[in-house]
Amino acid sequence: MPKAEKQNTNYLFELIKSLNKPEKGYFRKYFCKDDGVGKNNYVVLFDLLDGFEEYDEEKINKTIHKKLTGANLPSLKNYLYEQILKSLRAYHAGDSIASELREILSNVEVLFAKKLFQQALSLNQKGKQKAINLDLPHQTILFLMMERNLLSLMHTFPAKRETVFNDILSEIINLENSTKLFHLDSQITDISNQFYPPRDETLMQDIINMHKLLQPFENKNLPPRSQLLFNSIAATYFYFIQEPVKALTLRKANLSVYDANPDIKSSNQKNYVTALINFIAVAHAVDDLPAAQKGITLLEKVKASSVTEAHNYQEILFSFKLFTLTHTTNKEAALNLIKQADAFFESVPSSSPHRNISLFRICLYYFNENDLEIAAERIHLLLQRGFTDWQQRIPTHARFLQIIIHYELDNTFLLDSLIRSCYRFLKKKELLYEPERIMLNFFKRLVTKHKSETIPLFKKLRNDLEESAKNRFNNNFFNEYNYINWLDKKIQVLSPVAKSV
Repeated sequence: MPKAEKQNTNYLFELIKSLNKPEKGYFRKYFCKDDGVGKNNYVVLFDLLDGFEEYDEEKINKTIHKKLTGANLPSLKNYLYEQILKSLRAYHAGDSIASELREILSNVEVLFAKKLFQQALSLNQKGKQKAINLDLPHQTILFLMMERNLLSLMHTFPAKRETVFNDILSEIINLENSTKLFHLDSQITDISNQFYPPRDETLMQDIINMHKLLQPFENKNLPPRSQLLFNSIAATYFYFIQEPVKALTLRKANLSVYDANPDIKSSNQKNYVTALINFIAVAHAVDDLPAAQKGITLLEKVKASSVTEAHNYQEILFSFKLFTLTHTTNKEAALNLIKQADAFFESVPSSSPHRNISLFRICLYYFNENDLEIAAERIHLLLQRGFTDWQQRIPTHARFLQIIIHYELDNTFLLDSLIRSCYRFLKKKELLYEPERIMLNFFKRLVTKHKSETIPLFKKLRNDLEESAKNRFNNNFFNEYNYINWLDKKIQVLSPVAKSV
């Protein structure tokens, strides 16, 4: 089979397997017509490919040639591919604002072709106003261009020429600004996904340079979507340079933009959910629990469009709710929340980064409560999971916590191997920054001392970490767990022991 046909089969198979049950049902009902004798060849091909669980080129091709002998397969595959896309367009017509506006514009074009100019203009005005309300400059420009064409044929163009052209030029400027902001947003998002949090001067300088590119947009009356992008970029910048309070102000401003523009909010739910997630995360970073709870309440009210999306929202909500475990004294409420989370985690397996954060926060709770056996078991299970590159801060702290837990449990036979394993991990991931080196050196010295001799080591660790935290690149090491608070408690507990000895 030629290479093009191989690719064609693979693409067709992927498209068919992406269909959910209602989409398949719609396709079979409205697009699978028989020819009076039996199924059309493209229907046979659809059923055949749908019957395979996974793509096996050799088996699929063998079955195709057996079932459809003599058929023009490349042409048949292309036709089926186009029919499925046509079916999906019909099934999802009106599901999105973009498709709704395209449909309005298509209807305007039909009326235009029939020379029903007044009807076309009336419908075009409705579409244009909808695009303006939703702050979609590219769609608005299309309606404005159609308005120009209609007015010219209706002999009313001269009187409205300046208004129409000024509107077009204004929307072009809006489109240019939103494109530049979107480009900046994607750049800073790439950095945050790959190198969060920033730990060196070069990376920080890249972020600072990107922030400088925002200056032309400052103090401008930007359209809603552009304002959302501007606020998001600036908030990410301030969060990176350890100014989370400013970041929180900008994240809160974005929620206000959505509240002031309900059409944009309802038509762009995924971005609204992202805005809520970012707001809650920064509120937690500054320990503003009331603000975080407000965001959580808003997120709980968002209606999911599918079971998968509902599970994803629940996953995110648990990761945020479990943050409060380190801020509560209500043990019954804490254990009840953990019980709910465990039940969800068991029923809905996931490799989500939010799941990893949730599991780590549960480990921290049991550690802080001195339930060390449970904490040890939980931390072991957590470290068996996979972690994305940008999320290596979780396994870093989990490894440190694992060493501390087994030290407290007097499992001295494990400590040397755990410390070595932690070092290898940090070296491999290129995460041997100053705070990490301080922690490793502390562990190496700790295992050589009797517990009655460890107070100087704990005090030195506290001083070293406190000094290291003054460096903004090291300060974000403490985002996941505040070792200094733990050390204060540890030193207080050990002091009487040292005096009695």
